[in-house]
Amino acid sequence: MQQKRPLAITIICLIAFLALGVSLFMLPSLYRTLTTTYASWYGPVWLVSLALSIASLIGYWRMKKWGVFLYILTAVGSTAIGVQQGLPFTWLGLAAPLFVSILGLVYLRRMT
Repeated sequence: MQQKRPLAITIICLIAFLALGVSLFMLPSLYRTLTTTYASWYGPVWLVSLALSIASLIGYWRMKKWGVFLYILTAVGSTAIGVQQGLPFTWLGLAAPLFVSILGLVYLRRMT
């Protein structure tokens, strides 16, 4: 039996799907900017991160524990690569994934 999705997770997922939708719409431009500004390998890494983020949010939406764990892994990996490469850092860029991760962990027991 699938658990009813909490409103907080529904809102977070809708915001994240919207943001990812914008990223997908701007994919060619973002990809070109990332590969020319930072490094040629960063574009493909960003695409993998984007795909993992989409998969993790689908898991969140479906109330699956793996979605939470995949999201946390992707967020930590992306942040680590960004810090290592000296990419611009913002507190919102750290706070948002941290909040989404904590929210997932809070509701983890209700997930399958």
